[in-house]
Amino acid sequence: MSEIGRKVRKKLGVWNQEQAIFLSFHVFYPQKVTKHHILFLTLHFFKKNSEVLTFNCHFFSNFAHYKEEKVKMIDRAYMTRTLTEVLLSSLVFVSCVGTTNVQDEKEELAILNSKQDSLIMAKMGIDPASALTTIDSLEKEQIATPARLYYFRALAYKHLGKKRQTEDWCEKALRGDTLLNENLEFFYDACDIYSTVLSERNENVLALEVAIRGYDVALNDSSQTGRHWIAILLHDKGYCEMQLGKIDEAEQSFSMAYITTKQIAAANSKYSNLQMCARVAYNIVDSYTSTGQYDKAKAWLEEAEEAVAELVSSPECSKEQREGYIGGLTMQEALILVCTGEPEKANKAYQKALKMDYAETGVGILERTTYLEKAERWDELRELLPRIDSLYDAWGTPEMMEHWNQYQNKN
Repeated sequence: MSEIGRKVRKKLGVWNQEQAIFLSFHVFYPQKVTKHHILFLTLHFFKKNSEVLTFNCHFFSNFAHYKEEKVKMIDRAYMTRTLTEVLLSSLVFVSCVGTTNVQDEKEELAILNSKQDSLIMAKMGIDPASALTTIDSLEKEQIATPARLYYFRALAYKHLGKKRQTEDWCEKALRGDTLLNENLEFFYDACDIYSTVLSERNENVLALEVAIRGYDVALNDSSQTGRHWIAILLHDKGYCEMQLGKIDEAEQSFSMAYITTKQIAAANSKYSNLQMCARVAYNIVDSYTSTGQYDKAKAWLEEAEEAVAELVSSPECSKEQREGYIGGLTMQEALILVCTGEPEKANKAYQKALKMDYAETGVGILERTTYLEKAERWDELRELLPRIDSLYDAWGTPEMMEHWNQYQNKN
């Protein structure tokens, strides 16, 4: 807003469009402006700001012909003497109305988006299916942009464990740069989610491209948020590189990612930072075991255990997340130890894992199968076969079969 517009608005409390129209002339023609002027100007209000000067001059030079309203006429001699004032009045008009409209629209849109985001996120944490209903409603009313809604759908399906739908909606959300320009946080998160689900079904070339796209943007983001996502996307990048056999690049990415997450968590031990640190460390171990590099996985085991211990000690850590991290890492430890020549320690870790609820989950059963095979404990594996067959039948959907085949390929 211009300085003159700001001063006038502050002095007279002008905040709406009609008042701005009236003021732009009343300031300079206090004796000559009537309600008829306001009516006339209001009818022409929706002209573009670039046409305002022409419109004002036209209005004053031809006002004598506006006889129906019987308003006081302005002669041309007076118009000539006050042309400068007319131009100034137009500037006030533009400053009070035109610029303010653009700013107000942007502010209103930002507030609306924030309210929508908060509403959807609140439902997402309680009932992702309910969040999808809200998203559908916003789409029908054409309130939010498609890219934003695509991102929220991907997030909802991620919470529901539907990976195929998660992948599809992430792909749509990341088309073009709309989401990038609207909300960097959503853009980074979409890149992370999309890269992860692609990697889980061994589409590591595309997963790496997505991770690099997000990482390149984060590199130019000097905010704390940018630094956070540099670490996450570096970790995604490293995981894909490991699966593609780019060991040196992967190890460099992992090292940089973990150092960054440790620094962030040390500076601020809020839950999201602890979670980020645990996730990065855990997945570094997993990337090595999934590619048969058990010695290197063992070298990272202590770091992962430390990061997970800090996470699960937080009161914000849910029971499900606590058991998932501890159970998963304990099974990883058993596998690493049996594959690096320490069968007794491996068995101790395995027995510890069996006492956790995690061992009875689908993923837990698959990890037990891998451990027993590596340990050559065939009798125990034979006893587990009915559970494996049952799990295979239960996972008979195309999406679950993809997960099964991906798991078998890795192990």
